Amino acid sequence: MNPLPRRTFLGLGLGFVAAGSNANAAPAAGAPPAADTKEELLKFKKVEISAQKAPDFTLKGGTTDKRWKAKEWLEIDFEIDVKAPKAADKKLKFLDNVTIKYYVFLSPADQTKKKILVAEVTYINVPIDETIHSVVYLSHSSIVNITGDKIVDKNQITFTGAEATYNGNLVGIYPKGSGASWWKAPTAPPVEEGRLLPKHKTPFAPLWYDYYMEEKADK
Repeated sequence: MNPLPRRTFLGLGLGFVAAGSNANAAPAAGAPPAADTKEELLKFKKVEISAQKAPDFTLKGGTTDKRWKAKEWLEIDFEIDVKAPKAADKKLKFLDNVTIKYYVFLSPADQTKKKILVAEVTYINVPIDETIHSVVYLSHSSIVNITGDKIVDKNQITFTGAEATYNGNLVGIYPKGSGASWWKAPTAPPVEEGRLLPKHKTPFAPLWYDYYMEEKADK
């Protein structure tokens, strides 16, 4: 992914600069303290943001196809290293249940429309001692509706963040470091749930299955 333009995050009032969506945030006075991970089991390495066209599957067996034009979605891909808890049995190969809460700062040209989009996804069968990936998506319709722009542009995402929990404990945070929890700043824009989607709720659901962590089905 090409680095995004350097921007000053004046809208939050935190006074820090980001070089791309995977930049670590340097805190300003009054910024919220970073969350404390007692044991880092999920180490977030990097984030890649790209535009992906909705897949077009070939239909057979007499199913009538539809005439349509695939639209672009924004894909936010996190690369993660996973390790076992220190007290775990040496034979442990998987973490049974890991939850990640994602934060995406959407900052369109019209700054009155900026928002923090949030999604919480639970994963099962998370392999230990492997580099894995997780992903969330923003649909074309959501982006256009929020921003008013007709073109999907990855530069509309200024910052990304994530918090991973296992057995009720915080075990990973992105970006890591002092002042990481930028989404908790008192001057942060409105938070909205429901638009940032896990993979299984998108047209990409059947794709790249072993590349991404296995998402727990909704009840």
